[in-house]
Amino acid sequence: MPPPLGESLQGGARADYESGKLLFTNQDFQSAIVKFQSAYDKSRDARLLWNIAATHNRLKRYARTQDFMRRYLAEARCSASPEDLVAAESAVAASENIISNVTFSVDPAGAEVFVDDESYGQVPFPSPVRLDTGQRRLKVSKSGYLEHIQTFVLGAEKNVTVRVTLAPEKRAVKPSVGAGLGEPISVPARQSPPKGGVPAWVWVAGGAVAAAGLAVGGYFIFRPGEPVSNVPAGTGGSVQLPSFHW
Repeated sequence: MPPPLGESLQGGARADYESGKLLFTNQDFQSAIVKFQSAYDKSRDARLLWNIAATHNRLKRYARTQDFMRRYLAEARCSASPEDLVAAESAVAASENIISNVTFSVDPAGAEVFVDDESYGQVPFPSPVRLDTGQRRLKVSKSGYLEHIQTFVLGAEKNVTVRVTLAPEKRAVKPSVGAGLGEPISVPARQSPPKGGVPAWVWVAGGAVAAAGLAVGGYFIFRPGEPVSNVPAGTGGSVQLPSFHW
């Protein structure tokens, strides 16, 4: 059994870890994630991945929670206790029902995709993007094209395709001044932008049903015995992630 994080971490990693604990206690979860990630980058202690997963869970980011729990399982397979491994695997399985695999089909290629103001990079993506169920805010942008903003709902369908076609920006037309002496100059009328918002199109394939009140269970490493939340109905109760020994 490895020593507690507070004892095993050294230098900057320990300082970041302690800062993350304080931020988490103050419910500044986003800043806590930054500190735990920094501590992990400096130490490569897989238990910090558990911390990051639990903090994402407090923010109700279930896809992120599962991603970091999967990383924990991969890196701590040989060092974690059997109980911790079982609890982590249960959490991953329970959260699967509230995550959708979203394929973004965007024209043109090279456009940047944002979901809930978080950039996922430029299309095409090598694999579907894993997103939480519920209403999501989509923004797609590329230089030379009108920005597209849309909301869509993920629900019952596990695999969903979202298609977006960006409309090119209309460039200003320079007036022709080639008329002869004394002839009137013809200046094209300015075209007003189309009403009703950005002329782009988006639809969700496979149907969607709104989902609310969903949560995944978990325990935070340095807060033994404190449940984070319950798993969705039908999954057999809450999934408890036990704390590490100190």
